[in-house]
Amino acid sequence: MKTPPTEVTEPLVQLLQYLLWFAFAIFTIRLIWAAGRLAYTRRESPHETDAAQSIVVTLISAVFASAATGIAAALLTF
Repeated sequence: MKTPPTEVTEPLVQLLQYLLWFAFAIFTIRLIWAAGRLAYTRRESPHETDAAQSIVVTLISAVFASAATGIAAALLTF
């Protein structure tokens, strides 16, 4: 397997880094929104769990996004 030159991989890695920052900004906004929804829901009906599930899904999505970007960058520079 031939390694692509750095002129090809460097812009792609930079694009992946920008996409990761954008994804984390979206995840942060969603996490703040879900936390506010959780606080409101806990005050109105303490047994509701949809908001808590939204927080868990957001955190798991952030982990998968960071892992996928790291794997893609490693494959491009391997």
